[in-house]
Parts: sequence; structure tokens; C-alpha cells
Amino acid sequence: MFNKGIKYFYKKQFSRALKLFLESSKLNPENPLVYWNIGKLKAILNANKNEIIKNYQKTLSLIDDKTKKILKLELNNVFEKRKSKKFFSPIPENYFKK
Repeated sequence: MFNKGIKYFYKKQFSRALKLFLESSKLNPENPLVYWNIGKLKAILNANKNEIIKNYQKTLSLIDDKTKKILKLELNNVFEKRKSKKFFSPIPENYFKK
């Protein structure tokens, strides 16, 4: 589910990707990358601000301190009109293995 979500995110099929990530979160609720991608997609799809923040907070609760800095920076910029190209990229499964 997660990898299919990544595939559709890259293809800019955001609604389809979101659906797959939501299903993936039920199968593996401890995967922080699922919530990070859900947060990104909800921001792209202009969802309710509280829904977006909830997913970023869930991610923050599941990741290490080094990655928290990156995520907090992204969250601080998520509601700005000009989102960087990097923001529109999914966070793949191997993110923590770099």
C-alpha cells in the first residue's frame, strides 16, 4: 500500500495516493513516513489546517530528533503560498536508510 501511494504521489495523482496512505496507516500505524506523506498530500489538496497539523504531529511523535528539525521546518512553511518543489515530493520508504 505504502509503495503504491508513493507511485501515485510521483504521478501527481494526489487523491489516489492519499487513499493508499490512509489504508497503509491502518496496516502499519507505526510508520512515520505514512503520516508525513498524508500531511503533505492534505496540504497539497488544501485540507483543513488541523488535519494537516495532526498528521505532522503524529510523524513528529514517531521520528528521531535529527529528522524532527527537517519536519518542523517543513511544517512551518506548509501553509505558505510558495511551496518548494521538494515539498511536492513524497517521502519514500528508504528515507531513514540514507
